[in-house]
Amino acid sequence: MVWGAFITDSVWNRYENKIKTLARITKSKGAYPVFVVEPFFPNIYENKDQFSKQMEILHRVAKKENVGLVDPYPVLYKKRDSFIFINDSVHFTIFGNQIMADLFIAVIDQILQKNFKQSFNKFDVKKEVNPL
Repeated sequence: MVWGAFITDSVWNRYENKIKTLARITKSKGAYPVFVVEPFFPNIYENKDQFSKQMEILHRVAKKENVGLVDPYPVLYKKRDSFIFINDSVHFTIFGNQIMADLFIAVIDQILQKNFKQSFNKFDVKKEVNPL
């Protein structure tokens, strides 16, 4: 997709169908998909409509297909005056990475609790990730 290009409803319908198919195939293999709304610097500082349709579709499909969703925008918007992105407006600083990691952990923890009756709280995450 080229940003700023003319996008018709049929393109959005195909996108939505592909996202649904991805969720269904992933679940059929016994995995738990997690969709991620891509963070992008200008969207945090400005209300860009060009991303709203894509975000709307991801939210709708995630809810309908009962899959995880990481949407960093509410948190990143609140922290928009912090040092979240490096100068290229795409890559995170260590602070931005920590915010994203916390959001991923929260969504994965919900999946563990719902499907396995377990939580990250039962694991020593640092020990599991870095056994040294």
